[in-house]
Amino acid sequence: MTTTSRVAAALLLSGWLAGCGGGSSGADGDAPPNGSAGTADTDAAYLYQYMKDWYLWYQQMPTVDPGVYPTDRALLDAVRVPQDWYSYIESAQVYHAFYDEARAVGYGFGYSVAGDAMWIRYVQPASNAGSSGLQRGDQVLAINGQTIAALQAGGGIDAALGPAQEGLTAALTVQRGAATIDLRLTKTSYAVRSVLDQRVIETPSGRVGYLNFMSFTSPAQTEWQAALRGLLDQGVSDLIVDLRENGGGRLAVASALASSLAPDDSAGQIAIQLRFNDRHGGSNQSFRFASDPSAGRVRRLVWITSPRTCSASESLMAALRPLRSAWSVGEATCGKPVGFTPPEHNGKVYNIVSFQLANGAGLTDYFSGLSPDCAASEDWSKPTGDPTEPKLAAALRWLQDGGCPAPATGALYAPRRAKAGQTVPSGYGIERLTGLR
Repeated sequence: MTTTSRVAAALLLSGWLAGCGGGSSGADGDAPPNGSAGTADTDAAYLYQYMKDWYLWYQQMPTVDPGVYPTDRALLDAVRVPQDWYSYIESAQVYHAFYDEARAVGYGFGYSVAGDAMWIRYVQPASNAGSSGLQRGDQVLAINGQTIAALQAGGGIDAALGPAQEGLTAALTVQRGAATIDLRLTKTSYAVRSVLDQRVIETPSGRVGYLNFMSFTSPAQTEWQAALRGLLDQGVSDLIVDLRENGGGRLAVASALASSLAPDDSAGQIAIQLRFNDRHGGSNQSFRFASDPSAGRVRRLVWITSPRTCSASESLMAALRPLRSAWSVGEATCGKPVGFTPPEHNGKVYNIVSFQLANGAGLTDYFSGLSPDCAASEDWSKPTGDPTEPKLAAALRWLQDGGCPAPATGALYAPRRAKAGQTVPSGYGIERLTGLR
């Protein structure tokens, strides 16, 4: 089968994944040099042939001899264009486990660092971190006896946490309020929950639904539908959707979620467009709004965003813009109006940018991110569903009186992702996309 025919088959079977740039667990290490035993030389040649045909920016690629690169990742880092900080290579096993089955291997938490302080941003409930009692707002003081400052000066925090391998352990010392707690975590395979939190918040103007949504995996659609129906059945008509940790996923799932939030007369209209390079214009495709029993039931909609709000989550927000009003609180999103139709080869999935995204009105050029209507800071010490947490407080304030509070002085902000001209090594994939460790 030719590369073109393999890719055409991938377009039909992949579910039109639009993952976000980022990192993997490094499941496949360096391959042998060209000419020695192994598959590195053929993998690099395969990737080069694919990119010359399907890469969105193929015309800007340098002409190289793929045989001189010891690995496909080295080839990708050599030929990717400066604005491409999205493309990456992932182990097929890790890829399918996450997107098809919503499973991951790790401790099950996400973190951020401000100076020498490491904060837990979220915890997956079914993970070992969840069962061990780790919480958002915990400040990690040390990992395996080394302070965060020492780790940053040395091999780094991720190196101390280790690769995504079942059975690995790490000793964490955390500060929670006035208490210091020692935890020993073990990396396991666990079910990733996309709905991290759902609740009804009582306000002077009525009930408000809050839904924290993390990823667009295939099982996530069922989670979303159950959560949204549950909120609507409790009398909620105003909804806050928290996308601050959502790095993207399957566009088909994003389109389905958009249908549930759209006006009830939206079925059949274009939600998301996929635009390929000039060699493959015949592959252009549109997702359309579908009929959904929840359509038209959300009266007012507010997004909570961060620089980690990326890819399919941005497409969800953009898809609804021509059809209904919505308000966003937080920080600008990551800026990824592109996606992948990834082929699989030799146990790896090649997430190479192959199309640009647009909504039904043609909005496509948001590489600098979608700016919030109300800037709000992030305070990792507060739970995300806490009405006093700055971003949620700002969303509730807008629903109450249309006001936008000023960001709190000295509050914690998440670090921005790399932007155009700052390439991200292709060894970074799903782990970096989700932030899960």
